Amino acid sequence: MDLEGGESDAGSGDDRDDDSNGAGQEGSFFVVAEILDYKGGAGPGKWEYLCLSEGYPDSEKTWEKEEALPEDLVREYREKVADEYQAGR
Repeated sequence: MDLEGGESDAGSGDDRDDDSNGAGQEGSFFVVAEILDYKGGAGPGKWEYLCLSEGYPDSEKTWEKEEALPEDLVREYREKVADEYQAGR
């Protein structure tokens, strides 16, 4: 499943000098290449997703709140996780 192309408006906490993609600035956008994991509790707005941003190394993965990510990207990731869970039963 291809998860590329999702944009997040959360900052990455990155203090690079070259911020041409806007990462690291509050309210800026960066492209989420892939959602890798999740954590959270019951209820809407309680989930966070471990994201790898396009053009960044694995060492700069960030946890992003669900509301900061595109709904379709989160939905695709959750469907993938559910499918993997069902296959493992």
